[in-house]
Amino acid sequence: MKNSYMHLTALVGIIGLMACANQQVDNEIQQKAAAQPTRTMHGEVANMGLESIDSSPSLTTEQKQKLHELQERMMKETFRIQDETSKLKGVLFETIATSPYDPKQISSLKKRLTALNDQKMSNMFSALSEAEKIVGYIPATEKRRVYGELLQSSPRGDIY
Repeated sequence: MKNSYMHLTALVGIIGLMACANQQVDNEIQQKAAAQPTRTMHGEVANMGLESIDSSPSLTTEQKQKLHELQERMMKETFRIQDETSKLKGVLFETIATSPYDPKQISSLKKRLTALNDQKMSNMFSALSEAEKIVGYIPATEKRRVYGELLQSSPRGDIY
């Protein structure tokens, strides 16, 4: 019984040390990401979405204003996510090219990049739901024309 208790205590201690090590890796990655320069190459699709809203004959002035406000909020959040993704990709490439290879950092970076991608998609789907409420029901063909570009939150060239 005493032996089992010692093993359990040792196991808990090891798990605690691993958690501290993972937190340290995350902190190091965060510092490296913060030091990365912002890489801008977004905005083209957002501008096309705004033009679609402005040129729509079927939207009221109030709907256009609400869609513009939605687009602005969505662009800010998408750009924030893209900036962070870009920085973490820079850290990923530096980590891959640096010896000794650190699989813990690579794993942590992959998880964070996946989470950011999920966040970007969630942002887009949330904006879609909000846009549908603003616009109300219109035929699918008109919907695509009116705010189809709004749905594409990641600009061309974003995935590399």
